[in-house]
Amino acid sequence: MSATAIKLDDPTVFHLEEEPHHEEGSSTMLGFWLYLMSDCLIFAMLFAVFGVLGGNYAAGPGPKELFDLELVAVNTAMLLFSSITYGFAMLA
Repeated sequence: MSATAIKLDDPTVFHLEEEPHHEEGSSTMLGFWLYLMSDCLIFAMLFAVFGVLGGNYAAGPGPKELFDLELVAVNTAMLLFSSITYGFAMLA
């Protein structure tokens, strides 16, 4: 057992004194980029599913009669752009 003991009631001790400390902002940036990449993956998955299953329908109107793909692409780009601008505003 070492000569230095960590008190159990001290919640701020997470490292030894000899080890270097990390910057505080790195976890915020990492969280922002993880959120943004997950958002991009969800939209990419939706477009991939539409590309694979878009022509496979049983009866009734097809997807080309129901959806305007240009409008869907513009709305997706606007949502991603608003997520980026909101994230950069929160980091500023």
